[in-house]
Amino acid sequence: MAKDDYSGPIPLPIKIGGDGPELDACGTYAQVVDFDASGEDVPYVHDAPSAATKARDKLTSGQGVKVCETQNDFSGIVYAGERETDVDCKTDSPVATEQNYTGPCRSGWVDNRFLQMTAG
Repeated sequence: MAKDDYSGPIPLPIKIGGDGPELDACGTYAQVVDFDASGEDVPYVHDAPSAATKARDKLTSGQGVKVCETQNDFSGIVYAGERETDVDCKTDSPVATEQNYTGPCRSGWVDNRFLQMTAG
């Protein structure tokens, strides 16, 4: 099974709404920085904030993500898949209480060095 084919549960769910009920569920927008796509050091999306955990997806250079939380030099992100450009990930509006992200978009943890925060 390829690293980007994993569809099992996320051991550490992404929390949304951590900035309070008046702010967006995920208040920071970031883009994936340029990287050597042919190398081994690529922006994998992990199941938890550690490179030692299973990788479930791989981001592409320039891809936009919403950052919902940070932990251990990793960001908990929400993002649309490659062919899901018109999907509303439901992170641009407030939520009443902090809660686990349950969709409709993809989510996971990525090493912060692969992200350039652009807003939020």
